[in-house]
Amino acid sequence: MLSHLLSRFWWLITFALYLPIFFLPLPPRFESHGIEIADELFLIIGCTLIYFAFLRVGWLYRTISLSATLTIFTLPLLRVWETAASGQNLILGLLPFLDAGGYYSDALRLMAGKWFADEGVYRPLFSTFLATLLKLMNGNLQVAVTIFVIIFSLGVFSLAVEVNEAFGAEAGVALIGFLQFFYRQIAGAPMTEQLGVPIGAFGLALLIRAVRGRNKWFYLSGLFLLSSALLMRAGAYVVLPALMIFGLFQFTGKRKEVLVNGLLLFFAAAVPWGMEALVHRLVTPPGTVASANFAFTLYGQARGGWGWRAMYLDHPELLIMPKFEVGRVAYQYAFEEIKRNPFGLVQGLTRALVNFFTPAYLFNVFQVQNSNTNLILQILSFALFLAGLWFVWKQRTNPIYALLLAGFAGIVLSVPFLPPWDGGVWWGGIRVHSATLGFHLIVTGIGLSELTRMFRRSASPAPMRTYQSKNSFWILGLVVVFTAVIGAYFVKSTATTLRLESPSCAKSEIPVHFLLSPGSFIRVVDNDSGFETRVPIVLIKHVERSMSDFIYGDFAFIPRRINQRAVFTYTNDLTTGQSMWIIGPPEMADSTGKPITACGKRIEVPHNVIYITEFK
Repeated sequence: MLSHLLSRFWWLITFALYLPIFFLPLPPRFESHGIEIADELFLIIGCTLIYFAFLRVGWLYRTISLSATLTIFTLPLLRVWETAASGQNLILGLLPFLDAGGYYSDALRLMAGKWFADEGVYRPLFSTFLATLLKLMNGNLQVAVTIFVIIFSLGVFSLAVEVNEAFGAEAGVALIGFLQFFYRQIAGAPMTEQLGVPIGAFGLALLIRAVRGRNKWFYLSGLFLLSSALLMRAGAYVVLPALMIFGLFQFTGKRKEVLVNGLLLFFAAAVPWGMEALVHRLVTPPGTVASANFAFTLYGQARGGWGWRAMYLDHPELLIMPKFEVGRVAYQYAFEEIKRNPFGLVQGLTRALVNFFTPAYLFNVFQVQNSNTNLILQILSFALFLAGLWFVWKQRTNPIYALLLAGFAGIVLSVPFLPPWDGGVWWGGIRVHSATLGFHLIVTGIGLSELTRMFRRSASPAPMRTYQSKNSFWILGLVVVFTAVIGAYFVKSTATTLRLESPSCAKSEIPVHFLLSPGSFIRVVDNDSGFETRVPIVLIKHVERSMSDFIYGDFAFIPRRINQRAVFTYTNDLTTGQSMWIIGPPEMADSTGKPITACGKRIEVPHNVIYITEFK
């Protein structure tokens, strides 16, 4: 009886073991040559535990492998909170910046009953899911990003379990290791990759299970999830038709089944697009063009591969145009440029393909602070990838390997319109493949698995286990997708428009109205206050440390000017919906959860920073 209960509810034991990590001290930091030694040792120990657990069956080993997976993915988030780290899309370990700030501010707009006006205009499903989380969690951003890391971990684990059973423990653990390095770059930031990776992983896990068990309905569900992931984080869209064609051949036994199966595959991939269209109409102003940011990529490619910033360089008027109006004009400029210089487009597409097959592109997940270490890891991983690709090609008559080839072919065919130089300044173009990362990382893991077998001098390929997977975490993927859709209607229908009186402010000040939500602002405290830095509490000296090498110097000096106790947050004006940075007196924290009416001085117009002088 006890054994039966443990085998059914082992995941509850897992979370009972996992949740205390948020209250325990982290391993002490020890950095050498830009490498966090303690954190890397922690990763190695975790992956070792997962490896030996993958070699065995039973609830105890599932508990060990999932607990270790959750822990090694949560460590980067906790480290960000401990150090109040600032990065490409994050300020002081908590506050969203740039793209992350855009998604977050649109989520706040939806909660206030307003239209999207920032990054959410391009990919609304992520911001609607974030808005739903914030609505349910009383606006607590820390809780929201904690839920993100749990979803991320479960998505990766779900795929790793299927990879372990299909290709061996080495391949499954390698996948977890690669994606842990990937996650470090987005830890704590509400970026679309937070959902694109796990939802894509849930989808690919189902595809693998479907092919191994010849289950058409699992395949359709996997295709649905993968399509949803690509809508949450735009990427290699050609993967969808490639997998539809593969599925048609794989699950069609008789000619009369071709039409029915073709329609089923089409609808599995197309339904998420219809769902997103409904959400897009609900949360964006009328006339807004969907996926408008692709126009910038297209223009950059038409200019010979100059990158998406070429649009702003050639047409700076778009910088001041509202995002929901940009799309139509941007596409017009892109098509005009293609007509004017079609050879430029050919040049851009060719450059993207050439750059794709390089270690720095495919394995830019490695971004430790030591460039030599990054290069070594990228080259070694690329060698494993080539070995794995060769082995997969030799086994192409096996459906499970043919699935990987079909997916990877779709990625390659998408590359001309996914140039690596458009993928961000800190970790290259690989993030544009977030939803489909699993394909080439699994191939790399297969390379490791096969080379390991060769060194063991085994004469035959590693045998696949009998199909026995009972992993059901993919259901969480469906829950996330439908929450993003239904949540949009729920949040908008329950939004309350507050009637706030405008305060009487001095001529040099402006009135602002905002909500200070728990877990969504930084409390800057004195160095001798008796506190230790752990977000949301940050010592003054650690604000200076965090921003000292921040790459956006035009913004970095603003928090560095906070040399006394203060509240620092990024939020929206409840009246206008405009996003703004707020620096206020420490007493403002006592008004957490309540609408605040205040007067303040705008001290930096480009970033709309408001220094609060009085509030009530």
